[in-house]
Amino acid sequence: MLFLLYIADVIVSAQRHGFLALSYVDDTQLYFRDRASSVETRLQHLKDCISEIDRWMSSHRVLLNADKTQCIWLGTRQQLTKVHCHTVDVENVSLQVATKVTCLGVIFDSELTFSEHVTSVVRRCFYHMRQLHTVSKSLTTEPVKTLFGRSLQVD
Repeated sequence: MLFLLYIADVIVSAQRHGFLALSYVDDTQLYFRDRASSVETRLQHLKDCISEIDRWMSSHRVLLNADKTQCIWLGTRQQLTKVHCHTVDVENVSLQVATKVTCLGVIFDSELTFSEHVTSVVRRCFYHMRQLHTVSKSLTTEPVKTLFGRSLQVD
């Protein structure tokens, strides 16, 4: 909480440049909504905003981690075909525009279909179900009922 109060100026700076900003622990995300045709103009605002944030961070002994910085365009397939910018150059770093990013454990794809996130969740669920099935073979009937919510044959 103290860290968020400490970096509140970052959010104010982002808003001054016309961006929405969300922070969670030490992760800050900048958002903007605009027409696909306005991307080039908004990119200059983004570069200016990140430069200002980087200067603020440097003066307050906080580092902007360029290795963890990501950029993604969100929109419909038709809108995304109108965006021709595939790299964003910010503070001597060239960022590849991603087709998917992870935010707080949720995988966002550029069309917001969430298909990759659903696949990932299902894969993890099946993994844990297989692990539970393996463990259930060494348990008595009562704990197995608790695990699976029904009566199962235990070897």
